[in-house]
Formats: sequence, C-alpha cells, structure tokens
Amino acid sequence: MGLEIYEQNRFKVPDAILVPVGDGVIISGVHKAFLDLKAAGLTARLPRLICVQAERSAAIHHYIRTGKYQNARRPATIADSISVSVPANAHLARRAVQESRGFSLIVTDREIVRGQRTLAEKTGVFAEPAATATVAALRRLQGTDLLGRREQIVLLITGHGLKDVDAAARFLRFPAAVGPRPDAPL
Repeated sequence: MGLEIYEQNRFKVPDAILVPVGDGVIISGVHKAFLDLKAAGLTARLPRLICVQAERSAAIHHYIRTGKYQNARRPATIADSISVSVPANAHLARRAVQESRGFSLIVTDREIVRGQRTLAEKTGVFAEPAATATVAALRRLQGTDLLGRREQIVLLITGHGLKDVDAAARFLRFPAAVGPRPDAPL
C-alpha cells in the first residue's frame, strides 16, 4: 500500500498518512514500504503516520501514548474491521508511528458514522465504518497545529461500504414504500 501511495503521488512522499488501525498490520506495512524506498535512495524522508483507532478499541493508541501495552477490554465499535482486543502487530505499529514522528488519536462511533456520511456525500465513495475513521480523525484535527494547512495528507480508505451495509443502514431514513398502481401514467 505504501508503494502504491508513492507511485500514485507521482513518486513523492506525502507529509502525513492517516491509517485506520486495528491489528496494526496496515500501518506497519506502510511504514516498511517507505523505509524500503528510503533505503533504496528513492526518498530522503518518511511520511508521518497517524494511527487512528476507534475509542472502544484503542489498545495501540494507549500503547503509543503511555509506552505500556494493555489489551482492549471490550472492543465493541461500529468499526468492526478495526475492533480488536489483542492486536497482532502492536509493537510494529507503535514503532512505525514513533519512527515516522507521527502520533495516534481515537475517534468515537458517532464521529465515524458522520465521517462515513461526509465521505459519501462529498466524494461518492461508500466506505465501511472502519475506513471512515480516518475521515473522522481529519475532521477532529482541523483547527489544531498537529497537521499543517499546507501539508499533503493521505487518508487510507481501506474497505468498501458493502462490507458492512448494516452499519450504514442503521442511520438511514428510508422513504415509505409506494405500492404498485396499474393506472399510473408511463
């Protein structure tokens, strides 16, 4: 994924990449890709990696912030794909954030749902809740000094909304059904 970002960005390193994190596999893989690019002499710097976790499934976030690892107690969140009690790659994810001079933050389920709606309305992209955690994080970061206004920021949208239609349907208002009318004009 990191190599694809680099290629699609015309072989330039973005300033920051927001990554939805559950197990920590994607963020550590993106980090590895940029380390490889740097080792190959193709770039001199790494993008800052921002770990985004759901509030109720934030073992890696707390590990990054405190330096002490602890499993997520009850990882119940609408963002099912990043709902993890025991993250498989917690240590590598923490290292990726630290070595890239990034940071981590958490978002609520309400913010995630709002992010899902915003992404669909503004871009036409229907993403699963876990993916739209990055949209929620970007909204939360607006007006802070954690990301510069002129920085190039990449949001990883990692899964299609059809992966979890029920999550989105809970917040939709469906119009009343219209029965068939044989006499209706064509």
